[in-house]
Amino acid sequence: MKKLDLDWFISGWNDFEHKRYLLLAWLQYVGKEFASLRLYPQLSEVLRHYHHLSQYQQAKNMLSNHFPETLDWESVGWDGLTFAKQEQESMPIQEVDAIVGYSLDQLQEYMREGREIYDFLESQISLEPVGISPLYKREGYLLIRVSDRKEVSAYRYHIVYVAHQMARHEGMRLDFVANFPLGFTSTATHVKLDLVRQDKTLPNPATYLLHSETEVPRDEAILPIAKRKVLQLIQSESAA
Repeated sequence: MKKLDLDWFISGWNDFEHKRYLLLAWLQYVGKEFASLRLYPQLSEVLRHYHHLSQYQQAKNMLSNHFPETLDWESVGWDGLTFAKQEQESMPIQEVDAIVGYSLDQLQEYMREGREIYDFLESQISLEPVGISPLYKREGYLLIRVSDRKEVSAYRYHIVYVAHQMARHEGMRLDFVANFPLGFTSTATHVKLDLVRQDKTLPNPATYLLHSETEVPRDEAILPIAKRKVLQLIQSESAA
């Protein structure tokens, strides 16, 4: 099971064993992806489900201090949860509470495992600027070398703003340019000069070389971690 809808815990048949089966089937798939070091997008999905269930639990606990409640099943979404008054808590909501409590415990385990894999992969990655860094760094190039390969993959990066839950955060977009050979006469500096000759819109582009010592999936591991590391480095350089 590769996908778990965000409202899975209240949609359809509200039976604890059935919902438990759905969750564990999806987490089994997540575990296989983690074992193959395909960290993303699965880790993001685990975090998304955990935060959504936590929001449900917090909202219900807050309202339970004022009056008994039942869930309006049609009103689950990113904008929050709608509750209606009722004299006694219904069986369906008790089932949902049991499902949510169980799921949060399970998701925490996978969050921990995903974080351990992330920390390991990050420890295998080094990042350094290539040549003289310009003042303008909101766009430039990222060169990625994996293991002892005699080539780098060049990406054009752009720092963009990403909207998330009523707030804006900086993110990074990567666009693949080309692969370049590496050798004694073709270093990362030479690659940077080749990129400048191909595109003169940035005469001295901010360029970074990222080296992963471990051979891991590029799209599902290296690129998501690379975006975070480059963005963090640029932010620290700007703050210095």
